[in-house]
Amino acid sequence: MKCIRKSVFETNSSSEHSLSIVKKSNFDLWKSGKQYARRVAGCSEFKETWGNFWSEQYYWAFDMITKEEAEKRNREIFDENLKNEIESAKIYISQASGEQSKKWAQDHLKDLESSSYEKCSLLDKLYDHMWITYDEYIEALRHDDCYSPFEHINETEDVVVFGKYFHS
Repeated sequence: MKCIRKSVFETNSSSEHSLSIVKKSNFDLWKSGKQYARRVAGCSEFKETWGNFWSEQYYWAFDMITKEEAEKRNREIFDENLKNEIESAKIYISQASGEQSKKWAQDHLKDLESSSYEKCSLLDKLYDHMWITYDEYIEALRHDDCYSPFEHINETEDVVVFGKYFHS
C-alpha cells in the first residue's frame, strides 16, 4: 500500500480498493445521520503497452453540514448536472446524422426535462458526488452489484478505516 492523498491509501493492484481513514468521532456523526459526507473523485491516466487507461479514484470528504445544508447543496449539484446534460443532448440532436440516433437523443432529452431532484436515486447521488448519510451510502452500494463496502474500527487509535472494494 502507498499513500496517494491525505487520509487515503490504495493498494498497488487497483485504485478501486481505496481506503478512507477518519476520526472515529466524525465517522460516528456520519453513521448516526448527523453529518453528511460526499464522494470526491480524482482521475489518473495510466499508459500501458496496450494504450491509455483512465481510472477514477474516489475517496470520501467529510464536512460537518446539516441535513438542510446537504439538501441545498445536493439540489444545486443536481440542477447544474441536469442543465449540462440537457445542453449536451440538444447539441447532440443538432449534430446527429442518423434518424435513429436523433430519435434516441430526443427521447433522452424528454426524460431529462421530466427529471427532478426528488426522483434522483441513491446511486445517482453516490456517483454524482452529492452529500449523503452513511445509511444512504450503504444502501446505494447494496444496489451496485460491483462494489462491497467495508469498515474497520481501531478503538486504540480512535480511527475508522472504511471504503469499498470492486468485484465483478
